[in-house]
Amino acid sequence: MPINFSEVCQELEKIIDPLANDVANLKAMGAAHIQVLLDAEPKERELIDEICANFAKEKIWPINMTPAQKFLVYGRLGQAFYFVEFLKDSPLVEVFENSEFAPIYLSEATLYKFLLVDYWHFAGQGKWRG
Repeated sequence: MPINFSEVCQELEKIIDPLANDVANLKAMGAAHIQVLLDAEPKERELIDEICANFAKEKIWPINMTPAQKFLVYGRLGQAFYFVEFLKDSPLVEVFENSEFAPIYLSEATLYKFLLVDYWHFAGQGKWRG
């Protein structure tokens, strides 16, 4: 069955919401603290890739994620959400969702790995930092 981008947006919102409080608390610590977290992203990238790839398969986050890791995962989720929102509102959505020749037939695990790891490396991190 083709991907329903509206449903993916709803699912991403459900995934993002539990992390929102933790991130809000980090943001309340001030701009300098956020900059430290942003600067940590390149060093943490490989580990966050693994955390996100595992989440894509298992649908659970590690219980021992540090605040910095939660912040970085939240950034990826946000960029994934914005990308899916863009696709959802695109005129091409009809092709993706309703055509028997739809080019996108992915498992949920493959989709989430693409959004949280592959898309992050391709464009998400640049948009997030920018």
